[in-house]
Amino acid sequence: MWHRIEKDLYLYTAQQSAWLHVARAKETELTADDLLVTDIRVGEPHPSADSDNSWESRPGGIWLLRSNYTGDIHRAVTELDVLFGVDAVDPRPQWALMQQPLQLKAKPEVPVARLSILHGKTNPKPNGPRTALRVREDGTFKVVQISDTHMVTGVGVCKDAIDGNGLAILIFIVREISNKRIVILVGEDFSSTLTLDALGAWY
Repeated sequence: MWHRIEKDLYLYTAQQSAWLHVARAKETELTADDLLVTDIRVGEPHPSADSDNSWESRPGGIWLLRSNYTGDIHRAVTELDVLFGVDAVDPRPQWALMQQPLQLKAKPEVPVARLSILHGKTNPKPNGPRTALRVREDGTFKVVQISDTHMVTGVGVCKDAIDGNGLAILIFIVREISNKRIVILVGEDFSSTLTLDALGAWY
């Protein structure tokens, strides 16, 4: 079954739009005759030039390597996502973000689109009970409230920087989050006009 990843690769900044479509299948219904995508590369002119494998070209500079299902789902690409910006990161365990962006000929000011892929299944979360939230022995219960950060897609400019580029604010947020029991996002954490992809900005 074909599925469209609901992210316009031009981030709604052009007259045309571009979308990624992927074919999904249930693992229980796969047979040895089914071809699965086992690797993806972006931007390389001919990945097969230094390999015995047969790579298939797709629009946007995408190259796919497919092979028959062998019963090992961990060899296959099972999830695909798009994140935007040269500074994008993917903190999700086992996901791999492509360094090369898709070849789209978008406007220079548009954050580049980059593929992020997952092979196989993610490791299951522990089934044990979660740690209960309790007041510390000294009677404190630390909470940090974050608001009005106005994060954007791609490389942004801090308009209220304490230092030269706003890095001090980010370091402060990371430090505050690391030793608090609860983090509350109040509002306006994303810019209403510049955050074209909220997920990437949050990562």
